[in-house]
Amino acid sequence: MARLVLVHDDETARQPTLDLLERQGHQVLGVPSAELGQALAARRYDIVVVGLGGLLGSGVELLSLARRYQPDCATMLLGAPADLGTVIDAVNRAQVSRIVREGAGEDGLVRAVREVMGEREDLVGMLGRRRLELERREAQALRHALSPELLHIAVQPIVDAASHELFAVEVLARSQHPSFRSTPQLVAAAERHQLLDTLTHGVVQRLAGQIGLLPSQARIFLNLHPAELENASRLLGTLAPLFPHAHRVVIEITERGAAPKVDAWVRAVEELYSHGFAIALDDLGAGSASLRMLAELQPHFLKIDLSIVRDVDVEASKQRLVSLLCQFAVSADAKVIAEGVETRPEAEELARCGAHYLQGYLFGRPAEPALAG
Repeated sequence: MARLVLVHDDETARQPTLDLLERQGHQVLGVPSAELGQALAARRYDIVVVGLGGLLGSGVELLSLARRYQPDCATMLLGAPADLGTVIDAVNRAQVSRIVREGAGEDGLVRAVREVMGEREDLVGMLGRRRLELERREAQALRHALSPELLHIAVQPIVDAASHELFAVEVLARSQHPSFRSTPQLVAAAERHQLLDTLTHGVVQRLAGQIGLLPSQARIFLNLHPAELENASRLLGTLAPLFPHAHRVVIEITERGAAPKVDAWVRAVEELYSHGFAIALDDLGAGSASLRMLAELQPHFLKIDLSIVRDVDVEASKQRLVSLLCQFAVSADAKVIAEGVETRPEAEELARCGAHYLQGYLFGRPAEPALAG
């Protein structure tokens, strides 16, 4: 059955229509035109029925309002508009689903509602099938993108804030597949299709095979999706090729807006520590759970999110925040890395505030290991 809003400014006419629709099993809210916006903001509906009797105007504005609030709802006019121009306007501007003319009687209205709901169900089914097909095609393309032939890595330098000498590189996943050119696209798709393990395994294999191309003195920062920390034994199996280089590798962890499972993460981090890996907390300042993660994970490095870094040289509030984070890091025996540095004034201000290391386009864009080395 349908959820409907019945808009009619004549209460004596509205109530019988409401009773009729409720007898058919529909959930119906009857409101005057002035209350339609409030009703649409409070709850989602399948159909908005506008009764023209007693209404000032053509009803097209109300139907357009319904479309703005709830683009997926169907719309109906109850009572014929006065002229052909209004009908055309209702179809073109308000995309009215049905016009039930006066004299159609109760059967006409009931039949129109039933037809509209049938069309909606057909549309939902069609869209569902199309979505499943698109998901299937994306998953197939993603598996191809993650194949050894297409998956590769790029590295971006991290430099000392004072001397600008190379300290480390961050490893970034890349694919030559045209649909997944950027790291965020690749990670988001792997998350949607539960292929994060496949992505990380491919990146680790690439890194292990090319680690000799990286500067020998440089630390290596490797991103992990937080979901991968929920199974420590599987994660360690994935990272096994890097065990001989664990003293160089820093695992970056970020909450990525998800509800963090910190207890499980702590167990995984303890295992990583025992094998010689270091830990960095990524995107500090961008997520809601960062403070708890700071306390529980005790990372070696804190990476300040670029949203704080941007324009830090001209915004005093950001300067104070960076200084406080750097003071905290010193007390926690951690080092601060500022991400997204693009200008020299930003770099100079971050160093003045106490940041230990800097990363961003100012010091180099991601490049293949052979080129970066």
